Amino acid sequence: MPATKRDKSLGSQIAMHHNRPFSGRGLWWTLLVGGLAVLAPLAYGFYRAQYAYAKYGPVAARFWSRPWYLLAGAAFLLLVILLVLRARSSRRFVAVHQNGLRLRLSRRGQYTWGQISGIASGALETRLLGKTLRTSYWAELFPSVDKPIRLDNSLEGLPELLTRIKANLYPRLMPAMRQAFQEGKRLYFGPLSVSKEDVRLEAKQPPWRTIPWEQVEAVSVEAGMLEIKTKESAKIRLPVARVPNLELLLQIIQTGVNV
Repeated sequence: MPATKRDKSLGSQIAMHHNRPFSGRGLWWTLLVGGLAVLAPLAYGFYRAQYAYAKYGPVAARFWSRPWYLLAGAAFLLLVILLVLRARSSRRFVAVHQNGLRLRLSRRGQYTWGQISGIASGALETRLLGKTLRTSYWAELFPSVDKPIRLDNSLEGLPELLTRIKANLYPRLMPAMRQAFQEGKRLYFGPLSVSKEDVRLEAKQPPWRTIPWEQVEAVSVEAGMLEIKTKESAKIRLPVARVPNLELLLQIIQTGVNV
């Protein structure tokens, strides 16, 4: 059942998405590999010390074994740092509230839905012999006045989280976008923008590549890419993860442009 906590202006908490816990197979694998990285140089250093002591005395034993003991100590220190960082990362979360989001990721913060201007997301499938072994998801959240926030597969239930964000965000963004489009204004979706007359690939400096809608045959999403096919048989492809509010872009093209 969803939690019912309240957080000031954000209203009731309806879902919590924590980082995946550092436990089970991942923990044991880290301890195994880390333990071997510590014990291997430690054992070899001990062997070198015993050999040098028997042949040349205690001074040689200390000299021959010291680099391996130092290496074992460095490996142990790195293992401890890794365990601490992984334990801290498991405390990260994104909480979905009635009126916005509360985050504890690389930075902490909270945003109402009105303070979020968009979201871009993508997925990558790992395949073997035609079978999907794993699908990794990621996304970028775009606050209106802050830097983008990365959401990755370390969050539990990331696809469900993205669905919840879009279900709350898109109905708030769409009416204003549709009205602006009908009024002839240009709408911006990351690396491209659209108006009633054309679609334009944005660049930091002009000239931009502008394609009138009369020259566009189809706009579709294929294998994680946004494809724009023109009548010149050219095909423009952009990763969907670079296009904020992709679903809203497709709706506006579908309802407002004859493509």
